[in-house]
Amino acid sequence: MTVTLECADGESVSFPCEPGQDIPTAATGVGCRPRVVCGGGGCGACRAVVVEGSVEHQGGVSQAKLEAPEPGHPGFVLMCRAHPLEDVVLRPVHRWMRRPVNRMSEALKTPASQTKTD
Repeated sequence: MTVTLECADGESVSFPCEPGQDIPTAATGVGCRPRVVCGGGGCGACRAVVVEGSVEHQGGVSQAKLEAPEPGHPGFVLMCRAHPLEDVVLRPVHRWMRRPVNRMSEALKTPASQTKTD
C-alpha cells in the first residue's frame, strides 16, 4: 500500500506501508518523520485528516482527539496508531520533518565485501 502525506502548502511525500505497519514507522524509510509525541494514541500530536482511502486504528486511541472540531469537518485519525487498509492520502495537522540519512548507519549495513577501496 502507498501512503501519501499532503501539506497545506502543496508539498507531499509518498512511501510504501506494509500490512500491519503503522504510518510513522513506514515514513522513516523515506527520511520523513511525522510529528509523534506519545506514540500511544492519547496526545493527538499526530492527528491527520483522511483525504482519500481508509485506515484502521490498532490499539486504544483517545476518542476526543478524533472528533471533528466543527460541523462538516471529517474528523481525524491518529497516525501513530493508524494502519492503512488501502492506498491512503492524509493531511497531517502538523507538518512533518525531513530526517537526513545517517551515512554511518548506512555504512554499517553494507558488508565489507561490497565496499570499494581504492
